[in-house]
Amino acid sequence: MKTVCLGEIVAAHGIKGHVKIKTHTANPSDIGSYGVLKDDKGVVYKLSNVRTANPNSAIAFVQGVIDRNQAEALRGTKLFIEREQLPEPSNDEYYHEDIVGLAVLDIQGTSYGTILGIQDFGAGEFFDISSDAHDKIATLPFHDEAVISIDIDKGIVTIDPEFLLV
Repeated sequence: MKTVCLGEIVAAHGIKGHVKIKTHTANPSDIGSYGVLKDDKGVVYKLSNVRTANPNSAIAFVQGVIDRNQAEALRGTKLFIEREQLPEPSNDEYYHEDIVGLAVLDIQGTSYGTILGIQDFGAGEFFDISSDAHDKIATLPFHDEAVISIDIDKGIVTIDPEFLLV
C-alpha cells in the first residue's frame, strides 16, 4: 500500500514529552485529525493535544511519551498514513505522492525522465527529476511557467525545459 508522509518530528518541546512536528498538512494542527500515524517501520503514534505552532508546524503530545528525553529520541521520525485515508483532491490539486513516478515530457513529447520527489526548502517547491539525458538528477521549479500541466490519469507532467536546472 502507498503511504503518505504527513509530518516529521523535529524537536522536543518543553519538559513533559511534547514534540514539535513539521507538517505537510494545509493546517498544521490537522495532523492530529488523521487518527493513528505510523513511522516507516510500522510503529504506531497516537497524537493528542495538537496545536499549531507556526504556519508549518504543530506541537503535540505522543501517547506513551512522558518526558523530554523520550520526546528527543523521536527526532527525525516521519509520520505516515495510508494514501486511502486521505480525501480525494479537488481539481487542480495533487498530493505529492501522486506526482512521484510520473513521466516528464515537454509539449513536443520529448522525455526528460520521471519525477523522483518534491522538495521545499523555503523558496517554493521543486521537482527532482531523474534525467534521461544525463546521469544526474535535474531540478525544476514547481510553478505555472515551468509546469505546463499535470495529468495524473495519463501519468504525465508536461514542462517547459527552459526552467530545468541540471
